[in-house]
Amino acid sequence: VVHLADEYGLFIGGEFVAPRSGRTFDTINPATEERLATVSEGNADDVDLAVASAREAFEEHWRDTPGTVRARYLYRIARQLQERSREFAVLETMDG
Repeated sequence: VVHLADEYGLFIGGEFVAPRSGRTFDTINPATEERLATVSEGNADDVDLAVASAREAFEEHWRDTPGTVRARYLYRIARQLQERSREFAVLETMDG
């Protein structure tokens, strides 16, 4: 079973934030026409903020992280995605 939050913000700088425009949209299950969740609609300002945040994280942390440590992080991420692949498939099917 998949649990959906009622609302999703933009994930920037390690946290969910509201879009600068304040705009959102509903994602709808095409089979039932039921609203699944409300999702934040990002714009160019949000992209700029995300890029600046990513650049800061790279320059302050990731750049100096040894390749072996980076590889472990990426492997863990890939493993978690694989473990939850069925859940992601259900979500994508629900969203059409």
